Amino acid sequence: MMHAVCTATFAFDDENVAATENAVSALGKLCKRHESIAQGALPLWLSFLPIQHDKQEARVVHAMLIELVQASNTALLGASMERLPAIICVFGRILYTDKVEPEASAQIAALLKQVHGGMPHVLQSLPQSPEFAKLTPEERGSLEKAISS
Repeated sequence: MMHAVCTATFAFDDENVAATENAVSALGKLCKRHESIAQGALPLWLSFLPIQHDKQEARVVHAMLIELVQASNTALLGASMERLPAIICVFGRILYTDKVEPEASAQIAALLKQVHGGMPHVLQSLPQSPEFAKLTPEERGSLEKAISS
């Protein structure tokens, strides 16, 4: 049901976006509680991030994303970390914004530094990612600031 809500043609239109973002949040919560659901649904959940309109729900969902990355959740990251570039791009869109709690930006920065230190090739290949092309110059700057701070 939540999949249908999130992928409907008009899901993110103004009159539907609140319900859609709540469905995205609920999908993430289900994934967090049930590993069997998470295996198939976390990549879909990631594709709907970041939450843009409901700031309160955005903070909850983005905190969940951070927690899953900190736990090295394979269902989210992928067996060979193939979804890490998409996650980093989500981080770029939410860093230092009101879509995360202030301490969340520090957690994201720490995660980005871990990637920089342990898997620099991921950051080096990031510009080839389709999600990276969607980032604004300010969002790209936020990523650079977090990595270099």
